[in-house]
Amino acid sequence: MNSKYVSLLMLLSLSFLAISYAQLGEQAGQPTMNVSVGSSAAFNYSILNSGSTPINFTVILPTLNTIPHNATPIVTVTPMNGTLAPESNRLISIKVNMPSSDKPGLKWQGIVQVVEAAPTRITSSGEGAVITAGVAKILTIYSAAPKPMPLIYYIIAIVVVVIVIVAVISAVILRRSSKARTRMVARASRTAASVKSARKRATRKPAATRKPAREPAASKGSARKKGASKAKGPARKAASRGSARKRTSRSR
Repeated sequence: MNSKYVSLLMLLSLSFLAISYAQLGEQAGQPTMNVSVGSSAAFNYSILNSGSTPINFTVILPTLNTIPHNATPIVTVTPMNGTLAPESNRLISIKVNMPSSDKPGLKWQGIVQVVEAAPTRITSSGEGAVITAGVAKILTIYSAAPKPMPLIYYIIAIVVVVIVIVAVISAVILRRSSKARTRMVARASRTAASVKSARKRATRKPAATRKPAREPAASKGSARKKGASKAKGPARKAASRGSARKRTSRSR
């Protein structure tokens, strides 16, 4: 029994020695993020390799607590794995997306772990253990009220509305001016035509100086009728004179 306890004590000692000798480290501080509902936020920190050999690492995402009737935020880490060169550091970015259906004032927590990809195996007295060196951070997330729209967006919207109004007014003015121009051109053309016709009338000869138009030649029938009417005229006059003489002789 005593040998068993001694071997277990030696195993634990070697485990603590391996952990204390671990080359992987991280920047101090625990990330606390206030994320507005319907938006996202990021937290950056560095992991370190203080040893003389490269370290292959991988990231274990946190398991957040659940809140009834609310969606759990989505956590992503970049990069999820890689290699740390000796005496170097690497930036780790934690991004949190807060669903728009969540209520403000809620809290979630989880642990973000960065561990070595190749675990260390320790054996003693026939018994062994696998120790994975790594670092961890407690991630705390708060949901905040939605942020109001930035003032620049209101300014852009007002400018767009003003531009549209000016464009509409300009189009109406141009249309009216084009119609007025068309009317002026038509009026000017009518005036020019009337002036031209008046000039043509003024340049014509007066009616007194014009040559009389030739009468059309009378037909033979009309000439005969005119001759007969002229012959009948003296005969009627002679008959009337004879009747007048007879009346005077009777009266005597």
